[in-house]
Amino acid sequence: MARIPPPPRVKTSCALCDDTRGLQVHHVVRRSQGGTDYPQNLITLCWKCHAAAHGTTLPGYEDLQPADICQACVEYLADLYAEEGLLWNPWAQHQESLVGPP
Repeated sequence: MARIPPPPRVKTSCALCDDTRGLQVHHVVRRSQGGTDYPQNLITLCWKCHAAAHGTTLPGYEDLQPADICQACVEYLADLYAEEGLLWNPWAQHQESLVGPP
């Protein structure tokens, strides 16, 4: 399997918990669900958040549900791109600018 390059806005810490150890690239929309390898669909997570995103229960993280992690990733990326005036779309090769009021 080919290694996925890090997202262009790669963080040096987990996007969700700010841990700096065991960073991994996560597909927000899973490839099995039509997600792409486009940078807009990738986010940096620590190994614990990444495991929780895929349904692995870890000691001390029993309350984390994959749907909650997924929602947090979507909100993080949507906010990140909105700050740059872009519409987050994980299926687009290039981001579209947000259209301001007429």
